[in-house]
Amino acid sequence: MKRSVVTLIINNSNQILLLKRPPDHDKFPGQWCLPGGKIDWIVEQVQFEAIQGKNTLSARWETPEEAAYRETIEETGIKAIIFRNTNVVMSDGDFIVYVFSALKCNNYEVTKQFPNREHVEYKWVTPDNLPSPIGPMTYGLLNDENIFSECLDF
Repeated sequence: MKRSVVTLIINNSNQILLLKRPPDHDKFPGQWCLPGGKIDWIVEQVQFEAIQGKNTLSARWETPEEAAYRETIEETGIKAIIFRNTNVVMSDGDFIVYVFSALKCNNYEVTKQFPNREHVEYKWVTPDNLPSPIGPMTYGLLNDENIFSECLDF
């Protein structure tokens, strides 16, 4: 089963950042979704002094926290962000999804250019005024009062 992350980015007006997938996207085409994506396999250059100071390569899965940070930057351009793991894990059959929330902040600036290959637009919305169509997992998360209220308190 593949692993992925989503992030609830909420501003001080309690608006959530959503991104719209292009109509030809392979996952949730034309639907509004939270920023997120797959947890990647990463290769790092590591220096081991035991091997006479030579560099060698090491590979590992990135942590869910690293993936949330990376995906947020890739999809929105927002860099200065503090995350919290909500300890919510969901599954849609193909993916296990770790849910993160971002520290509430009023000065989040989306710097990514839209449209791009992953998303055609973005918008800040309130839970009572969600755009349509919305991805099923995003809809489920935003309509779960326990998860959403916990994220509002961060």
